[in-house]
Amino acid sequence: MAACTYMVHHARLRMRPLQLWLASQFSQARDGLDKVLTVPSLVVASLQWWSYLHTMLQGVPFGKVSPLLDLVSDMSDLGWGAHIGNMQTQGRWLVSDLSLHINVRALRAIHLACVAFSTYLRRKVVRVLMDNTTMMYYINRQGGSHSLALCLEALSLWEFTIAQDVSLQAFHLPGACSVRADRLSRIFSHQYERSLHSEVTHQLFQDWGVPQVDLFATRQNRHCVQFCSMGGMGRGAIADAFLLQGSGQLFYAFPPFPLIDKVLQKVKTQDVCHPHSPRLGPPTLVRDAPAPVSGPPHGGCGFARTSSPRTGAASSIPT
Repeated sequence: MAACTYMVHHARLRMRPLQLWLASQFSQARDGLDKVLTVPSLVVASLQWWSYLHTMLQGVPFGKVSPLLDLVSDMSDLGWGAHIGNMQTQGRWLVSDLSLHINVRALRAIHLACVAFSTYLRRKVVRVLMDNTTMMYYINRQGGSHSLALCLEALSLWEFTIAQDVSLQAFHLPGACSVRADRLSRIFSHQYERSLHSEVTHQLFQDWGVPQVDLFATRQNRHCVQFCSMGGMGRGAIADAFLLQGSGQLFYAFPPFPLIDKVLQKVKTQDVCHPHSPRLGPPTLVRDAPAPVSGPPHGGCGFARTSSPRTGAASSIPT
């Protein structure tokens, strides 16, 4: 396999699952060559790729293809930012992201930027510029053996870009030359924040009851003392809305447009609704809801009371 890395497209990437598993099970310094190992089914499944004739005979160019776009990325303790020419994107870290190693977050920032710019990157060779030589190595080498967390993050990034027919080439960019991306990772604009007018929410609270938690808000536009924020920081801010657990609490939700489908799925699967409201409708109403669309962050409203502790998955949404 190692001999094919320069002749077979993405061979190094497809070798990583076996390499990572073998490194976790066998050590030349500790184990003898007579040690017997049983290969897990997931690793065996990953080897199936090597049996496809068209992947082995696809070939690679003799020289590197010149990139068509430059994607500049940076991250901070607050969030991440990236730009391609005059286009830019940014986002705050979720609470779950803050515990990740700084290098893992740097690689995740690139992944999130690729997701945000996927329409423009499709079928192109992209030069990724960042002030992190470790990330440059893990992108160009399609993973690595020194850090399992970094390797898995790199594999996730490459699986996404391959699905979009995007090829990445990473280069180091000194921090002094990535001022714009650095600012995007630290300074967040609130010009697109949306919330219902206070008179409307006041009437809603009179009719439906006063909620304890605003599930999708910022410190500037919250309607409750406690609120859930993508940043997860600041006085009054609590957990991510999809990870929130409660019993008998009344919640207020005015979710961003990209999260409406996910909110509906949570309502459907966990039967979350106001005790005096009609049910959302037949299951197909939620199951057939359209996919999230891009747009201003806030765009829907509603109430929900939990009857038992709930948990859910969190996601990073580019802003």
